[in-house]
Amino acid sequence: MVQYGMWGNCSNHCDFCLKKDKKELTDTQLIREIQETRKNLRIVDWEGQFRNGISLLGGELFHLTNAEVQDAFMLLVDDIIELILKKVPTSVFSCVTNGIYNPAFLYRVMDRFRDSVGMKRVDIAFSYDLKYRFHTEEARQLVINNIRDFMKRYNHTLVVQMILTQYVIDCCKAGTWSPNYFMTQEIPGTILSFLYPHPIYNGQETPKTLPNFNFSRKDLLWFTQWLKNHNE
Repeated sequence: MVQYGMWGNCSNHCDFCLKKDKKELTDTQLIREIQETRKNLRIVDWEGQFRNGISLLGGELFHLTNAEVQDAFMLLVDDIIELILKKVPTSVFSCVTNGIYNPAFLYRVMDRFRDSVGMKRVDIAFSYDLKYRFHTEEARQLVINNIRDFMKRYNHTLVVQMILTQYVIDCCKAGTWSPNYFMTQEIPGTILSFLYPHPIYNGQETPKTLPNFNFSRKDLLWFTQWLKNHNE
């Protein structure tokens, strides 16, 4: 699979952002990035070495508010469908979104994939966190509502990605949160996937630290045994 880093633009500014350079591209620069990506699609061996498909990475891909940028992105989506997904049956389109926005443009994109090749050819994940992503409860609830609405709209099981932080482990220890509760009560029908904590730059040249972000080896071992004992 080929991964394209599109841009670092993101309106949320998570506390654990891994970007060293948080420069925001202008609308003109966003369109240029899209155009250059479309050119590159035409020289990649999609039917051979990269037959598994394509992944687009942000920043945030779907919080585009300018109509010209949205239209340019839809041309990229059409190229992905015609040059990759329709030609190579093993290929998928992959992406991750934070979901902290009005989902109208996300649905415009996903409707195009659904109507052209079906949602089985789309590997989309939403990101989530218990402490460092959401600045307000309203933002957290917006993501939950968008995930629920997405699954209903497309009859599509979603993967929700969460960084396994010390805070998550501490919540499991205290009995205030659990993966099973999340997947059966908070957002039923999702698949929760834990990610390893990454270095945090948040627009700085040197890594920063956050309290209760990186887990200890002892607590990781506790967590894995706890998952087994609780059938999580």
